[in-house]
Amino acid sequence: MKKRKLFTVLAAAALLTSTGVSLAETTTPTVQAATKSTKKNYKNPTVSVKKGARLYKITFNKKGTAVSKIVPMKKNGRQLTMKAVKMTASWSTKYKGVNYYYLGGNYAIRTKDAKVISKKKVPTLTSLMKQSRDKAVAAYKKKAADWQSKIDAAKPKTYTGKVTTASIYFNMDTSTGKGSKADSEMPVGTTLTILFKDDNAISSNNQKVTAYYAMTSDKKYILIPASAVTLDDPNAAVLTSEQYSASNKNANDLYEQAKKDLNIKDDNASSNNN
Repeated sequence: MKKRKLFTVLAAAALLTSTGVSLAETTTPTVQAATKSTKKNYKNPTVSVKKGARLYKITFNKKGTAVSKIVPMKKNGRQLTMKAVKMTASWSTKYKGVNYYYLGGNYAIRTKDAKVISKKKVPTLTSLMKQSRDKAVAAYKKKAADWQSKIDAAKPKTYTGKVTTASIYFNMDTSTGKGSKADSEMPVGTTLTILFKDDNAISSNNQKVTAYYAMTSDKKYILIPASAVTLDDPNAAVLTSEQYSASNKNANDLYEQAKKDLNIKDDNASSNNN
């Protein structure tokens, strides 16, 4: 295998196994304040507003996640009031010790100036936000799980095996693709994770022998003759370097798509192994 090609495959192998190509769950979707019904058939509770009830203006923070200010609505310096009327109230909230009903738009009235006349009670903004947040988080986690399933399915298939014949091996440098012969043999009984095989990496008596690129339990990459290893799965179809590289690229492409879809920043990506 050419050095540059080997470097690319080994570097990809190191990246894949170190990150686990898994999605972080640290990102939480932003939930905005319920300024309108999200369900077509949902009906807000009805309140009867008494005549002369003062009208207030509600201002939300920039993210729309909380009430930042409630002030009296005035026109030409005069306080605006309401006629006796029946209206729907989406939710109630407390601001500076006073409770208000949210009527929609930017309008609100004090709860003491209205009476709930429907069977349905007016929920608090806090309870609605929690409900919306829980739903958003559940939907987000499901989407993340769906992406993770796709990524897991695309990952290169690896196998485990044990060294059954003490053998020479080479320590591989994933940053350069170069290998250096180890000073001692790989002992019998050593468990390895087999990443891919190569038929041209090792020569013995002027003949090429099949070798496994493998990872040890302490995350070191080695090259070892395949004849020295017995795979746990006798029917294992160990990938070639080309197959491994293609699968690895597919998994990482999906990972990048998932990060974008889930709004996961690079510093939020998981650095833990699966």
